[in-house]
Amino acid sequence: MIIFITLDNNYNKIWERSGKATFSSHYEKPEIVNIIKDEVHNKKIYAIGLYRAKKSSGQLLPPSLLCITKVTILSIDNIYAHDIIIDFNFIKKMPVSLNNDLEKVLIEPTPLIRYIPDSQVVKILQSGRYRRIL
Repeated sequence: MIIFITLDNNYNKIWERSGKATFSSHYEKPEIVNIIKDEVHNKKIYAIGLYRAKKSSGQLLPPSLLCITKVTILSIDNIYAHDIIIDFNFIKKMPVSLNNDLEKVLIEPTPLIRYIPDSQVVKILQSGRYRRIL
């Protein structure tokens, strides 16, 4: 499962609608981005969009379930430019309590594009309080 983390001040409620998210390859792990880019042509890739007020803190906004439709990596000389463009479709809102459960898995605040094994996400979602959203 892919996790996208955005800072609420930069992208206010971006995960609550279909659209584009941008990231800087200077800060993200290129191997994860390239895997997403390659895999999106062959199958549906789902992601969870999380908000954080700061990189090191949690957020009270509910996470969103997203489906990644396209990944574009631009060639830009400025290493601080947002050169990763990820197109996504909004699927649905998830319970706010999912933030706390994911915080146990996502201990470090960066990078903002993360991969966690599907088995960990399934285990969280199969716990009693999430059975209704599966």
